[in-house]
Amino acid sequence: PNSSAAMSSAAALENQRLDLQELRELRASSQRPRVQDLLDLQIRRIETDLAAAAEAAGGDQPAGKSAGSAASQSDRSFTTEIKTYAWDDSDKFCKLYVSEGLSGVGSLDKDAVTAEFTENSVLLRVCGLNGRDRELRIPRLYDRILPDSCSFKVKSDQVLLSLRKAACNRWEFVTEHERRASEAKKAASSKKAPGADEDPSASMMGLMRQMYEEGDDEMKRTIAKAFSESQSKRGAGDPGL
Repeated sequence: PNSSAAMSSAAALENQRLDLQELRELRASSQRPRVQDLLDLQIRRIETDLAAAAEAAGGDQPAGKSAGSAASQSDRSFTTEIKTYAWDDSDKFCKLYVSEGLSGVGSLDKDAVTAEFTENSVLLRVCGLNGRDRELRIPRLYDRILPDSCSFKVKSDQVLLSLRKAACNRWEFVTEHERRASEAKKAASSKKAPGADEDPSASMMGLMRQMYEEGDDEMKRTIAKAFSESQSKRGAGDPGL
């Protein structure tokens, strides 16, 4: 029972970390102040919950363990998020070059660096580098990958992640969040005020043409008469309407 409860607790913490990652991504792209405030509040709540869980884990050490061992466990519980990386794209692979905070990573034991891949996510963990752990977590990639065909390579000051794509195509971004943000931005920029970039006379002609096409017979006669009179005035040198 205790083992089952521990596994359930670990799964809950992992879900909270994933939620926190996505909330931070949403906060970075949000623009409305009220939305930002709501996201900040939820981020702080999850951060507080995770900090309390880490503190509780550090305080539940078996009696036989020394203070030094407890301190070591506390250090391992403190994880720094890796937020930046370089990337390169080809038809079959997307490669991530991760170097933020990883100076000297090549000197760590082999087991200290791990990478987990799913069809749409990647998690890189670097443990015990300069007294702390580091993580790069991408919960939703731009497109699906083949986990069994993905790999990573540890270099002196960098980790290279090779993501094998499920389909041969080009990625515009690394994450689904970036793709959605770009699509939303394009959609917003395409929504212009009617006639904002049009010549006023051309806009008026377009409106009258629409009214003529959609109007009844009386409306069509009225518009045709107004158009004929306008053309006559222009031909006579009158500036018209």
